[in-house]
Amino acid sequence: MARVLVVEDDEDVLTLVERFLSDDGFEVVAVRSVEEASAALLNSEGFELVVSDFYLHQSTAASLLDLVKERHPNTPVILTSGGSQQIPIEAVHAIGVVSGAVSFLQKPFLRSQLLKSVNDALGM
Repeated sequence: MARVLVVEDDEDVLTLVERFLSDDGFEVVAVRSVEEASAALLNSEGFELVVSDFYLHQSTAASLLDLVKERHPNTPVILTSGGSQQIPIEAVHAIGVVSGAVSFLQKPFLRSQLLKSVNDALGM
């Protein structure tokens, strides 16, 4: 099954997404920051898919999207977000599309929504 990098700074959400994907047969590498994700992308054979929260600690996934496009241009990225008080969810979605994300999931999302997005991104 496909190898998926999951980037999420909320431990509960990270555990849930990791479980959803693992239970469906995916090999999951779960990390909590852009820095950890960058290291995983640079120090591995690669991933078939990246699923990342947009807001990560004091940064966003924008730099991660740039790295994926540069180093692994054929790797699709799914962004997730619950939004913030400063930026409406619609703006986050638009930023993701412009930055090259193939899909966007608004939190909270269902297991079925995650798996559909993952399978669509992987062409399954």
